[in-house]
Amino acid sequence: MSLEFPFVVRMRVRGPEIDSWGHVNNAVYLQWFEHARWEMARISNLIERFEGALPYVRSVHLDFLKETLYGDVVEVRLWPDSLGDSSFVLGGDIRVVEAEDGRRVGLTVMTSSMAFTMVKPGVGKQPVPPFFRKYFSSDPTPSS
Repeated sequence: MSLEFPFVVRMRVRGPEIDSWGHVNNAVYLQWFEHARWEMARISNLIERFEGALPYVRSVHLDFLKETLYGDVVEVRLWPDSLGDSSFVLGGDIRVVEAEDGRRVGLTVMTSSMAFTMVKPGVGKQPVPPFFRKYFSSDPTPSS
């Protein structure tokens, strides 16, 4: 299956994700981005297509912009940002798409940048495969 960007996963904020301040705990956002990344890999069969090499997380930058509340429905979005020989960066954001307080709908609550290096266990760094490189040839960054 071919990927379309931004890749979007929608989820509702659950009770266990709320901290003592009444909003989503900061560690949960990284879990949401990881969930979206794994969903992207699952529906497009990326793990098999990478032929034994895997994208290892090298760094993650999260920019917290607004709080997310219990019951909010959010979209976690990912897109290709930049490309190296054996590495790539995925951009991402999280947006509120449903909320009890309608003024919150449309808010971007988080932006992210996640850098990966392709590594084949026991071998080392590997080039980013051609089939995956093609996703970086245009500007898939969402405009809104």
